[in-house]
Amino acid sequence: MDMRDGGTRFCRFNRGIRDLFGRDRHVWAFAGGISCSSNRAGQDDVVIHVGRLPFSPAWCGEGLKFCRLSAISLAIVAKNRTPIRRLKTVEIDISPKMAPAQIHAVFIVVPRFNITTLITMIEAMRIANYLAPVPIFSWEIASFDGIKITASNGMTTTVETADDTLQPAKFAFVLGSWGTEHYANKHLITWLRKRARAGTRICGVELGCYIVARAGLLDGKPATIHWSWLNGFRETFDRIDMRDGLFTLDSKVMTCAGGLAGVDLMLRLIEELQGSSFSGEIADQMLHHPIRNAV
Repeated sequence: MDMRDGGTRFCRFNRGIRDLFGRDRHVWAFAGGISCSSNRAGQDDVVIHVGRLPFSPAWCGEGLKFCRLSAISLAIVAKNRTPIRRLKTVEIDISPKMAPAQIHAVFIVVPRFNITTLITMIEAMRIANYLAPVPIFSWEIASFDGIKITASNGMTTTVETADDTLQPAKFAFVLGSWGTEHYANKHLITWLRKRARAGTRICGVELGCYIVARAGLLDGKPATIHWSWLNGFRETFDRIDMRDGLFTLDSKVMTCAGGLAGVDLMLRLIEELQGSSFSGEIADQMLHHPIRNAV
């Protein structure tokens, strides 16, 4: 904090700051410390031009409160020296190496997908395997956009390359979030159509529903999407029976609104395959009660 300007105005400002931090001597010390040239105050430090601050009785009320809170925040940042602009991208490998089980699923992700939805959907299957005598589920995570895909929260994930060599699967989930309404990859569209003809149950998750719809797989079928995109999706695809809900399971092609609705979708699928008692036990392990219905 470089306090510039001299003379009487600086003295008045100096006295005001000391009064302001009368109860926070440690904050005053931090603020004073980072204002010293010996501490290498640089371009990332805040400059207060005293001549522009109207130190009048009317200003001293809410204005001083605001400055006090701001200065405390600056002092804390100065103390911790947090290089916010230099944060590195976090990378994780979410592609497990596992043998095919009785029920195999493929998760196709596109740039800026919601990683929370992906992980929680997988977690339901992981717990099912944990509770069962032998693994019931196996899964792959792949993309048609490379092996390094950045999620909507900025985390970069390592996935498999999606192509025709992916294992046959009972389920194929397409996950997309912001920007997926404009996503167009003809290889993914072709792959989805092939998988649908082979009997794979396709599911569009959140804005992944746009991709499934562009493949023509939702025409004449019930579907849902994240509530904030419901009207726009309905205008774009008027041949789809749009519904306001969490997910649809009424046909070979499914949809999910995204977010934590993915957990409910997976638990209902497991209930369909293994019974309500087993899906309820998984929900107990996840502390997810109650399991929500589609609408």
